Amino acid sequence: MGSIDLKTARMQTCCLVILLAFSIYYALLARKN
Repeated sequence: MGSIDLKTARMQTCCLVILLAFSIYYALLARKN
């Protein structure tokens, strides 16, 4: 059970990091233009 919870938490963290990266990326693009 612990490993499954860890896997889910890791997936959620990855999704959050990806969303954050896209937000920063688009913010930088908007600032350039």
